[in-house]
Amino acid sequence: MIVTVDLDLEERREEIDTKPRRLSELELLMYLLRLQYVCRSTQCKICRTRKGLHVYIKTNRYDFEKVVGLRLWLGDDPIRVDIDILRIRRGVTMYIETLFQAKVAHGKVSKEVCVDAKQFFRNLVKHL
Repeated sequence: MIVTVDLDLEERREEIDTKPRRLSELELLMYLLRLQYVCRSTQCKICRTRKGLHVYIKTNRYDFEKVVGLRLWLGDDPIRVDIDILRIRRGVTMYIETLFQAKVAHGKVSKEVCVDAKQFFRNLVKHL
């Protein structure tokens, strides 16, 4: 099973129909450190998107309640998490953990560009 995280690197919207707030540098740093901590002991793929990162974490056991906590701790979009909770309550399990690998925005197609988490963090450190 795969746990997915959609991490926006610029802003965060806590609830539907609210204005997004800027993500602070400290918040972003904490999410990245937590992500590195989780990915050092399991297989992870990190994909660059137009506005952030998609993270795919491989797990052998899947406990939805623990996964929700992990996703929020790693900075996943809280609205996306809420939608997955509603889906579980309604028994629509096949659509949880969904991320789109390509999107059309402003007339342009953007696609994920993925690397292994270890490579991602090596590249990140090089660019600091």
